[in-house]
Amino acid sequence: MAAPPSPADPDARARAILHEVGLPEGLLPPGITKAELEAGGAFTVELPQRVERVHGGYTVRFGPRISGQLSPGKVRGLRGVEAKQLIWLGVEAIAVEGEALVFSVGPARVRLPRAAFPWG
Repeated sequence: MAAPPSPADPDARARAILHEVGLPEGLLPPGITKAELEAGGAFTVELPQRVERVHGGYTVRFGPRISGQLSPGKVRGLRGVEAKQLIWLGVEAIAVEGEALVFSVGPARVRLPRAAFPWG
């Protein structure tokens, strides 16, 4: 992986990291106050507060601390992200499959188009 942007702008740094591993930049909400990536792919981002957004018809709750393990086209061991399917369930992993993203949410796998995660 190439060196990500300066930690002076954690939001831009987080988006650059997502882009570099092939994930959409809009996967995380705006306002990231801290973004760290270790050499082995472990990452942590922080938000000033918990954030809820709707993606592809699902309500998703983020943070305030999100962590996991990045590799090309995937994030696994995800913590700090939940989706509502009658009850709140943790999003455990995300993988790119063509133009879709596959989310492992509790016992289910949910496919959403990459276009559901725009940025900018």
